[in-house]
Amino acid sequence: MKRGKLVRLLLALLLALGGLAVVQTTSASPAQADPGFCGVRHDGPDHHGSGFLYVVRNKCGAAIRVRIVVQGINLYCQTISAYSYGAWTTIRYDVYWTVRSC
Repeated sequence: MKRGKLVRLLLALLLALGGLAVVQTTSASPAQADPGFCGVRHDGPDHHGSGFLYVVRNKCGAAIRVRIVVQGINLYCQTISAYSYGAWTTIRYDVYWTVRSC
């Protein structure tokens, strides 16, 4: 019985230490950056006709594909050229809208 408990304890300790090592390696790695990082909120929501306008800026030197999420709804994907802007119009109003890669 004692040997079984010792083995389980050592196994739990190894798993815990292994998990810590993975977390440290993953969080320190710049290669794990979010691919949607280049797309940043620029403007909106602004009243535009019968809806609201949302504008995203691509702050990077390569084209990206992004969408916005308004009130939990994923709007369509759009390609934004390097250092350019993309716009979406929707009837939904959300000051907490987000940009996601697609």
